[in-house]
Amino acid sequence: MATLMTVPSLVGKKTYLRPATAEDIQQTEHWFLVQDPTLLDNRPRAIHTAAEAAESFKKAGRSTEHEEFVVARKDNPTPIGRIRYFDYNPMISAAELRLLIDPEFVRKGFGSEALHLLISYLFDERSLLKVYGEIASFNQPAIGLVERFGFRRDGVLRRHHFHAGELHDRYLYSLLQYEYERPRWLLKPPHRR
Repeated sequence: MATLMTVPSLVGKKTYLRPATAEDIQQTEHWFLVQDPTLLDNRPRAIHTAAEAAESFKKAGRSTEHEEFVVARKDNPTPIGRIRYFDYNPMISAAELRLLIDPEFVRKGFGSEALHLLISYLFDERSLLKVYGEIASFNQPAIGLVERFGFRRDGVLRRHHFHAGELHDRYLYSLLQYEYERPRWLLKPPHRR
């Protein structure tokens, strides 16, 4: 069984990841509330108050099957994003990824760097063989991001995402360990702070 990561955290050029706390969840839950919830996910999601979301996070506890991290800038510890892996399957050594960036910091490179840090951690330290995720067919920024990383579209879940009164397709993307190309700044496994 793998050991859970604790502070110090994974560090990039301008961001770092650290394990999320219930306080972080409470502080950032409003990011879900300021957006259309069907934009991000196709699963029904109960609307929680910030305190309820924090309590739910506490009850779930920490596990090697799922971890949630806060994305923060190196010059400011205030969370600007959350990134997690979940549904870890030890039989195939794979996990699903999910990324949420504060709407104020979208398309500024923070999500991309956070994704590099988490993928490197999962491949190098957790020895996963595959990471994957689902993306709505209309979410072109997310599709562009994962395709730049080398993720491949494995399939289409037809009419599987309800958004804006319509059913849309949902794409399944995956990246295998040997396909991952690290950026130059991350040629060696991520270092700890």
